[in-house]
Formats: sequence, C-alpha cells, structure tokens
Amino acid sequence: MRNQYVMRIIISIIIIIIGYIFLVSIKGIFKKIEASRAAEKTTLENMYKLLYISIIIILLFLIVYVITEQSIIVLFLLGVILILLASSWEVTANLAAYYALLLSRSVQRGDYIEIPGGIRGRIRQITPLFTEIEDENRVYTIPNLKLLRHGKTVVKEPVKVEVEIRVWGFEDPDTINNILEILKDKIAMAGRNVLALPEAASLIVEEISVDGVSIRAELRVPGPRPNKAKLGRLMQELAVTLKETGYSYSLVIARE
Repeated sequence: MRNQYVMRIIISIIIIIIGYIFLVSIKGIFKKIEASRAAEKTTLENMYKLLYISIIIILLFLIVYVITEQSIIVLFLLGVILILLASSWEVTANLAAYYALLLSRSVQRGDYIEIPGGIRGRIRQITPLFTEIEDENRVYTIPNLKLLRHGKTVVKEPVKVEVEIRVWGFEDPDTINNILEILKDKIAMAGRNVLALPEAASLIVEEISVDGVSIRAELRVPGPRPNKAKLGRLMQELAVTLKETGYSYSLVIARE
C-alpha cells in the first residue's frame, strides 16, 4: 500500500513537471507571436491568462485523480466549480463575452459605436467585465455581454485630413497632369485601408508657378479620430512616389 502511494506521488510530480514544461513552451510561443506583432499585446496577454488557468485546472484534476484514484472526488470538484459558475452567471457571461470580443475583433478600442438605448460614443477601453464608452459629456459603463449582443453597428464617421503637396523643378507644364495622375493612382492603391471610401479623396491644384505646382489633397478617413499609423504609412507611400518622379517635393499634413 505504501509503495502505491509513493508511485502516485511520483506520477503526480511527473505531471507537474510536464505541465510546467508545457506552460513554459506556451509562454515562449506567445512571446514569439508578440514579437512578430501578429496580434495586440493586450489580446495575447488575456489569451495566455485564459489558457494558463485552464491548464492549471486540468493539472489539478489529474493530480487529484492520480492520488485518490476516486473519480467521484473529481466529479465533486467539477460540480463545485459548475455551481460557482452558475451562481455568478452574469460575471461568467461578461467574462466569456470579453474573450469573444478580443478574438473576433468585431469592435476595438477607439471605434465609434452606437448601442440601443441612446448610447453612442467612442470605446475608451474594454475590461474583463465592462466596456467604457465615452461621448462628449459622459462615460458609459456597459456590460460586455450587452456590447456583444447589441453593439453590432460600428459607426465610423469620416473626417477630413488635408495634405499639402508641393512639387517643383520641371519645365513642361504637362508634367502637372502627369503628377496628378500619379498621385491619384497611388492614393487609390495605397489608401484602401486608410480612406473611408475608395473615392473619398480629391486633389485640388491651388497654385501654379513657372516650374512648380502646389496641390491640396483632401482625404476623408474613418473618424472620429484618424488612425495616425495608417495615415503615416500612406504619407510614406506618397513620399516614395514623389521621389521617384525625380523632381523636388515637399509633403506635409496641413490639418487633421
């Protein structure tokens, strides 16, 4: 009998070691994903916490079963957990909705959203139980389950961003038309993930000199606040295109 208990303890220790190695491996995988920037750091951290807790619970059940060899005890512990979850259904449901929102990415921080009941504003943050929605006057605290059920309509009202473009150093006036066509094509191609609509951009010639032209580009991007990272990438694409023409140029965001 004593030998049996010793063997059970040894097996339990082996399970703990294997579980520890598995958790370390999982953590390494998540760090690699974070380093590759394939997903947001907050999303990865929450997914890792959920996986970590799940593995710990599984290891706990395995160890209890190995030591006692009584499936009834395992079932009892499982029943206690289920009772606790059922007694706090609202908390469990909001927590589950939190992970569903993170994984589906149907709504994200910074989105402008409307929920039945007259609530309309920008998502300030999504916590494990509640989501904060901010408008001009107040901050609403909405249960995640309500956001998951009714927050389907994401409103991204376009705002106008003006870019001042100056190109000079050419002699042929027809060059202006060529530059406009090049800019239109580049904005249409590189601005797909930036503009509110494919046609939400216009180029306006403001001034023509002997060897240069001033152009104002009006870009309508999803609001209420422009995504600076996406807008920055578009500006880089435009700068590369202008540089390839061989003429001198300047490029600056005038208003956003």
